[in-house]
Amino acid sequence: MKCAPFDYVRAHDLNHVLGLLSEWGSRARILAGGQTLLPALALRFDRPELLIDIQDIAELRPTPYQTGNYWRLGAMTRHVELETSPWANEHLPLLAAAAPYIAHRAIRNRGTLGGSLVMAHPAAEWPACLLALGGQVVLQSARRGERLVAIDDFFTGLFQTQRQEDELLVAVELPCQIPRHHAFREVALRKGDYAAVGLAAASLPGQQGELNSRWVFFGVDDQPYRCISLENALRSCADFDQALSRARVALNNSLKTKADPSYSAEAKKTVALHMVEEVLHEWYA
Repeated sequence: MKCAPFDYVRAHDLNHVLGLLSEWGSRARILAGGQTLLPALALRFDRPELLIDIQDIAELRPTPYQTGNYWRLGAMTRHVELETSPWANEHLPLLAAAAPYIAHRAIRNRGTLGGSLVMAHPAAEWPACLLALGGQVVLQSARRGERLVAIDDFFTGLFQTQRQEDELLVAVELPCQIPRHHAFREVALRKGDYAAVGLAAASLPGQQGELNSRWVFFGVDDQPYRCISLENALRSCADFDQALSRARVALNNSLKTKADPSYSAEAKKTVALHMVEEVLHEWYA
């Protein structure tokens, strides 16, 4: 198939983009890496009136830098940069561990961090990783300026986020404190497919030896799911056996999974539990 007709603008700076979004609103789409948008246009799943190309905007791809207690990464950071960067491996090891699981290398060469977050695919890697790290997104509009949204509040449903139609996601902020432990797991029907079941987890030292961790499952529901009941259950565990026992109870009581053509809901829950067991074994070794 071919795309429905649309107008095209290659934006020359950030203000240009924000002005176009203010004018066109929901009739416009942002072209960043294009790895999800272009197939959707070709299949006519999406029919915007205007395509705004932001690939030339240097403000959206700065070198990562520290602002307060956060690292700020530009929205146009490409997947491959987080996969191959020694800086990412040192300061954001969870992202470095997750990046190779994203699709195929050709897609990682073009796809962007901001584009993945705005698309909000329930089986995508970056939304889950940011939830596990406890970051925030930076949104900007011509009329309201810049606003920060905690990643815990950003995803609102299937392909839905807090971003307004006149806003551009310009950056992501992630805590500077490196997790004591991190883990990433993913099961897909074929290499490069979206995850059938995935897990992103990170822990920081808690008070008096408590496990202060965040556990996020993806590919199991309409949006990435942070399992707070699991986090609470694991907080004061003394050893692996106690942690695993509590984890099983928490997951059986709180983790809701949805079937897809490849996996039943019960199979997904079983896979998720095996992932948690494997990660806990590593963390308590």
